This record gives sequence, structure tokens and C-alpha cells, in this order.
Amino acid sequence: MKIIKVAHIIIALDIGGAERFLARLVKNTKGVQHTIICLTKLGVLGATLKEQGVNIIDLGLNRRNILFKSHFCLKN
Repeated sequence: MKIIKVAHIIIALDIGGAERFLARLVKNTKGVQHTIICLTKLGVLGATLKEQGVNIIDLGLNRRNILFKSHFCLKN
């Protein structure tokens, strides 16, 4: 079976609705290699996912200039 690679981009991984949904999605899908790109900070949920072996890229951007800087970080 071929493994599908999926990248998810999210602003932060604090406790919230979208964040919990993403965590459940990553945990409950088989045959998919997930990578989460977190624009600002990992938060509690991000640290937990990282401990569970989920590949997370933490860009650590500031919320004030997130739109401007995220374009250049993701491009490289």
C-alpha cells in the first residue's frame, strides 16, 4: 500500500476546536504520513503530538506579522 503524504498548516496548536480536530485526524488515519506546519507556537497540544511521534515543523512566527513572514518561510 502506498503511503500518502499530507501537510497541514495551522496558526497554533493550543487547545481549541480546529486543533483538537487535527489531532484526532492525525491519530486516526492509517496509511497517511502527516506533517503539521505550525506558524506561531506549539502549545500544549503540539507538545503532546510531538511526543507521540507526529512530525511538526514549528516556524515560531509572531502573530503581528504572520501573513508577511509565513509566505517567505513556507517558500524556502
